[in-house]
Amino acid sequence: MVFTPAHSILPDEGSSLHPSLACSPIVRWWSYGWVTPFVASAYKKGGQLDADHLPELTVTADPLLLSTKFVEARRKSDSTRQALWYTFKDRLLIMAMLMVFCGFSEFLGAIGLRSLLTSLEGNAADGSFRPWFSALLFGASPVIRGLFMQTFEFFSTDTICRLKGMVICVIHKKILKQRDGGRIDVGQVTNHVAADIDKISILRYTIMAGFMVPVEVAVASVILYQTLGWSSLPGLALIVITRIPISWYVNRYQGRAQSRVMEAIEARVRRVSEVIDGLQTIKMLGQSLAFTLWIGEKRKSELWAIWKKLVIATASETLSSAFVLIPLILSLCIHTLILGHRLSPAVVFTVVSVFNTLKGMMSLAVIGVSTHAQAMVSVDRVVQFLDQDVDSLLEQDDTTFTTPYSDESRGQGANNLGARNASIAVRLPDDSRRTILRGLSFQFPQGGLTVITGKTGSGKSTLIKALLGEAPVISGEASLRSNGSGTISYASQAPWLRNSTIRDNILFGGPFVSKRYHEVTRAVALHVDFRLLPDGDLTTTGEAGSLLSGGQKARVALARAVYANTDIIVLDDVLSALDATTSSHIIDECIFGPLMRGRTTILVSENAEICRQADQVVELVDGEARVSVQQRDTTALKPGAVEISKVREVEFFQEPDSETKATRETRLSRPPTGEDSSRAQSEKVLDGLIGQAADTLSSLWLTKWSASYSFDQERKTDTTSLFFASVYSLMGLSQLALACVSTLLFYRGAIRASRKLHYRMLVSVFGATFPWITSTPAGQILNRFSSDVFSLDNTVNELLKQVVENSLSIGFRLAAVSSMLPLFLLPALIFLCMAWFTGRVYLYGSTAAKRLYAASLSPVLSELTDAVSGGEIIRAYNRETMFRHLFLESLEKYLRGWETVSGTQRWLAVRMDVFAGLIQVSTAILAITSPKANPAVVGFSMTSASALCTALLYLVYLSSVLEIEMNCFQRIEEYTHAIPQEHKNEPEGDEGLKDLEWPTRGELEIVNLTAGYSPEKAVLADIDIQVQPGQRVAIVGRSGSGKSSLAATILGLTSKIDGRVLIDGVSIDSVGVEELRRGICFIPQNPMLFTGPLRFNLDFTGTVPDKKLRQILSDVMGDTDSVAKWSLDRQIERDGANLSQGERQLIAIARALATSARIVIIDEATASLDAESESRMQKLLAERFSDKVVMAIAHRLATIVDFDEVYVLDQGRIIERGVPRRLLESRQGQFWRLWQSMDQQQRRDA
Repeated sequence: MVFTPAHSILPDEGSSLHPSLACSPIVRWWSYGWVTPFVASAYKKGGQLDADHLPELTVTADPLLLSTKFVEARRKSDSTRQALWYTFKDRLLIMAMLMVFCGFSEFLGAIGLRSLLTSLEGNAADGSFRPWFSALLFGASPVIRGLFMQTFEFFSTDTICRLKGMVICVIHKKILKQRDGGRIDVGQVTNHVAADIDKISILRYTIMAGFMVPVEVAVASVILYQTLGWSSLPGLALIVITRIPISWYVNRYQGRAQSRVMEAIEARVRRVSEVIDGLQTIKMLGQSLAFTLWIGEKRKSELWAIWKKLVIATASETLSSAFVLIPLILSLCIHTLILGHRLSPAVVFTVVSVFNTLKGMMSLAVIGVSTHAQAMVSVDRVVQFLDQDVDSLLEQDDTTFTTPYSDESRGQGANNLGARNASIAVRLPDDSRRTILRGLSFQFPQGGLTVITGKTGSGKSTLIKALLGEAPVISGEASLRSNGSGTISYASQAPWLRNSTIRDNILFGGPFVSKRYHEVTRAVALHVDFRLLPDGDLTTTGEAGSLLSGGQKARVALARAVYANTDIIVLDDVLSALDATTSSHIIDECIFGPLMRGRTTILVSENAEICRQADQVVELVDGEARVSVQQRDTTALKPGAVEISKVREVEFFQEPDSETKATRETRLSRPPTGEDSSRAQSEKVLDGLIGQAADTLSSLWLTKWSASYSFDQERKTDTTSLFFASVYSLMGLSQLALACVSTLLFYRGAIRASRKLHYRMLVSVFGATFPWITSTPAGQILNRFSSDVFSLDNTVNELLKQVVENSLSIGFRLAAVSSMLPLFLLPALIFLCMAWFTGRVYLYGSTAAKRLYAASLSPVLSELTDAVSGGEIIRAYNRETMFRHLFLESLEKYLRGWETVSGTQRWLAVRMDVFAGLIQVSTAILAITSPKANPAVVGFSMTSASALCTALLYLVYLSSVLEIEMNCFQRIEEYTHAIPQEHKNEPEGDEGLKDLEWPTRGELEIVNLTAGYSPEKAVLADIDIQVQPGQRVAIVGRSGSGKSSLAATILGLTSKIDGRVLIDGVSIDSVGVEELRRGICFIPQNPMLFTGPLRFNLDFTGTVPDKKLRQILSDVMGDTDSVAKWSLDRQIERDGANLSQGERQLIAIARALATSARIVIIDEATASLDAESESRMQKLLAERFSDKVVMAIAHRLATIVDFDEVYVLDQGRIIERGVPRRLLESRQGQFWRLWQSMDQQQRRDA
């Protein structure tokens, strides 16, 4: 059966059958022959392979199938751990059995060595078959052991692949099902995927330690007793006795250390993830340094936790080695000094060989206990995550998916939609709940329009979330799916878009119906944008819609909601980001247009005109609902569309993804750079030289000790034996101490180098150009700061240390054996060259596999991030199935890459076992046939050859793995040096700053400015603006006309093509970009808030006194009750998730008031405030900024009629300027037309 393929006929080309299934088990499990075609192809093509070359997953390894099996097991079991056991118990038992056999085969080499040396001591080398059989057994031992070990590795890697796929799939499923206000942290999810699951996979070492180590102890005890008699018992007893406290120490302290490391990593990744999301805002605010330090705090804590873990690991490894060396010395001393027996070569080298195996076994035991402690920390973290709101995970999937795009899905809505005596709460950061809405009772008129209105922070968005099932309803009922399966479409207050084309975002997985599509895009005024965008509606939106303006993002999200052929449309304040003309067009053509006819529409808005025309208005006041039902006045609205001004969109260029470039050769001569790293490497090499020299000398000393006994002399004097034992003990203990010190010195230098690399990468990302930021997927950036940094901190440094040690070991062993058996050089060099060539062939295949694997992680992280950030939208549209399929495609590529990486590693290990066996056989044959076959020389040569083979196996494997793992360093280096950076704007001549407090006045002058996001594409042309201190100017125009681009240019975010921008007479080209942005206060429309106290979100630098911040909060928040809840220590969640959009804008305004900047740029900063709050903010801003230059980007013209001057932009040019009221009095021009498109209430308020 072991030679019969699972499928006797090879699959046809294009079949998804895994290649291992076309091989016999012996080829599949041991030789990994199914990997050879992939490695050969990579070698022929120089590593230039794509994802299509990766072997397919087996049917039984399908992540969806396994996740379904796990969920079923979880329903039947009491805990997640129990469900994991039920899912994988069969494979774990097979792996345990293989480790038992591996434990028996571990000592075949020692048995062969003892038999050969005994034969030589008995002069049986001539005419006897026993020495040759012993030599064959000695040489075949690594191959026989490899047969069981590689079969174990096959099952373990396949199991790990299934575990990774299953857990990641379950995590994604949980994210998509998480409702009821449950918040999932992106940093936590990223850490689970990039680190925790890999840590869980190292539990295989626990299986090794748990099943192989006891067998090895038993076999070793028998061999030692046969060799030394009862003198071996004290040494064995000491090993067993000391193993318990060492294991306890490692398990306890290593587990705690690992827990602290993972918590620190998660905290840092969480902050990095937040910064990536808010990178544009951070740059506009000029706060890159503050956020570099903000992340640096967590990085410092992380590295300190890693250092403590490494110290504990080094101490445990040293103790483990010491308590193998001491029993060895004790056994030899009892044998020679007390019992007075001769220390023959057969005795000493067999004992040393067995104890060396025990040393490796004890190291494995320590690793097993250590990794068990580390893995259990990750298991606890993943289990805790999966057990949160476990009921949602165990819900039956809706297999009867109803698409919201077919006419058949319409008309299934419920008549009783709304709330009935409902009390709604928000979930606080400590997972408790606070009720903010009470006793709500109302119904939405079917086919009618309901407007939800109320003051800022009154709970409008919370009510919408509760109706969608996304916020906890404490009592009563609140739902849009009460008595039916009516379909829903939803546009949130903060638009969520996927990194895809505009068309894909509008269709959202539905069919393309040309007539309806064009009707919808015209109704939301996107048709003009399509004519001017580079690729029309096939233009990519960028990460989170970063390549579109705020108004364009809002209209794409609105178009998605309208295009879906749904019964119910929920729109949460979708008009606030739009200019007056576009807003008027959408109200006429969309909100009250034919596309909404017969559809139940729920709109959150403060627009008085819409409220008057609505069928029902629900006003939220003091946590209660005031409902007014009214007859729609269809005469008040003017039919027809308002003429839309053309828009010019920014054309961005995509930076190439470094993960898709051709494979670059990474050399071992390019380890992590830096003074600390170079010093650590030098220290490690020097200490390694001394350590390996001491190890070789100790082996030679044993040879000399055993050779000092003549065959006819039964015992030596106690003085001589004591001398040999003392010197040997001193050598061994000195070697351990040196190894411990050198390892700690190396780790210290490596951590310093890692800290500098992380800092440089962070600085490089903060200094990136605006096009790079908007075109680079957030998942890719997050991958650098999570998976790659994790590899750099852990894998790379450890691999580099072991490569140095094994390289030196090979050199010393080769020289030592060759000095005694000169002919050994010939076969050794032949097999070493063959091993080196095999390693080079492997390198091409493994590099290709690792590159594809690394590149496949970013899409998985991006899909998970999309599921977290867009979960509400996905669930509202009932599109979980679609996103699960998209995710599974990315996950499958990721798993195929990981399985291929593991397969190529095993492919190399098998062949290194064969080369090791050949070298050992050659050594034994040369020793036997040598004219001077001195047993002591033979014993030394064979044990040294065995150690050389072990070092060779690890060196070829580890150096190849290191060269591959160095890809993470290369990717970090690319982010450090290859990211296009903003010009630092060094002063030229006398144009530099003379006043350290610049700007002192704030005079702003823009002269004949032409600028763009790239030098080839201008988005602004011939701009001339001059503003004196104390003046207020407004920038108005249709969405996409260039208003935000003008603000970005003043802030130094675009490329100037022609003209100048002067502040206080100083060109901004001569001012550092960070200094420029700190001198300008920017208030964005969509403020970015960060996890932490309110104090930090008001003052990132921590330089403003608390007294001043409290006064600012008092002025901004208004009444005493509001001020009372705005403590500086109040915890703000990521992106202000526990605040309304209006409250976030109030905090952004308070942040601006805390600065001393002389120029203030306001980008529709009060769009989400209620009328009363907006009026109060306008007065406050006018009062506080009376002596400053104020430039306001405005859509609601009523807020800027009292400004000193207004500039009307269209297609990046100023088409009209003047005093607002004079332009209105002229009753002509573009500004007048924009004014006329406003609703009557806003014009009256003005």
